[in-house]
Amino acid sequence: MKQEERNAKTEHDIIHAFVRLMKEKGLKNIKVTDITREAGVGRGTFYLHYLDINDLLAKLEDRLMAILEEDLDQVMSEDFLHLTGQSERHADSLYGVVLKVLNRFDEERDMISTLLSEQGDLTLRNRIETLFRSKLHHTLKESGSRFFNNQKIPEEYTEEMIMGSVMAIVMHWLSKPDPESPKQIAQIIWDSQFVAPNDVLHEDN
Repeated sequence: MKQEERNAKTEHDIIHAFVRLMKEKGLKNIKVTDITREAGVGRGTFYLHYLDINDLLAKLEDRLMAILEEDLDQVMSEDFLHLTGQSERHADSLYGVVLKVLNRFDEERDMISTLLSEQGDLTLRNRIETLFRSKLHHTLKESGSRFFNNQKIPEEYTEEMIMGSVMAIVMHWLSKPDPESPKQIAQIIWDSQFVAPNDVLHEDN
């Protein structure tokens, strides 16, 4: 095995040991010795790759954010570049953005769900929300869309409502042991943007 392959395997083992321990013990209770024991590597090997646990967490989250940002840039470029302003085309494109993100989350489900849980790093959710909001806001502005505008609710509050509901649905989906497919959740998220709370609450007569 080449040195690059050995390094990649070591990093893989350390990261997955870290995630398993985070799920079991919580981020705040993990020590370097816990990780090295779980990963089957020496302390010296760990420190060849990371300064400490905070450095490991930062690099792991930065990698996930970079992948997510690349996904968003790709799908938004493909879907929004030639929009004509028709609401139907905006709807299809936005659905595609949501589905792309959900597919990525599904591929990294165990890691992302653990990092986003109370056992993980709660600041990651804010980073994901900020990234998604900024990309979506910028792209809609560039395309000249008025898709999210509402005369009764200011734009900043509209965005908060959308992001809050989307993140709540995603968090619930990630926590489920037997989750729906990304396509099903994308449809639920999309449908939820057109349903008022009064429409889903029923009183028994």
